[in-house]
Amino acid sequence: MKIDIEGSEYRILEDLIKYQESIIGLVIEFHNVDLNIKRILHFIKNFRLNLVHIHRQNAGGEDYLDINGNPTQIELTFSSYSQYININPCIPNKLDQPSDQRYKEINLKFSI
Repeated sequence: MKIDIEGSEYRILEDLIKYQESIIGLVIEFHNVDLNIKRILHFIKNFRLNLVHIHRQNAGGEDYLDINGNPTQIELTFSSYSQYININPCIPNKLDQPSDQRYKEINLKFSI
């Protein structure tokens, strides 16, 4: 399932959790990450599929970074069929492509 509904994704997160037994794969784009990070983390915690990839959407370039330099738009990929392949993944992956060719990819920062 691919969900790209320009900010309305937050309206269906609880339904995705409710019907997750019927889903084997999901790619979902999140907008306004800085304003909705708690909702996104709640979804990840309660959605049983494995988070297998994260990609920063670069549309708008550096204008779409929050005050900490984090992206305000990301795409998450979940799968029920996943394998652990690397403790130090390279993100962006060599298969990733910028969502907008006019702007360079901006690396994600991870903290624990």
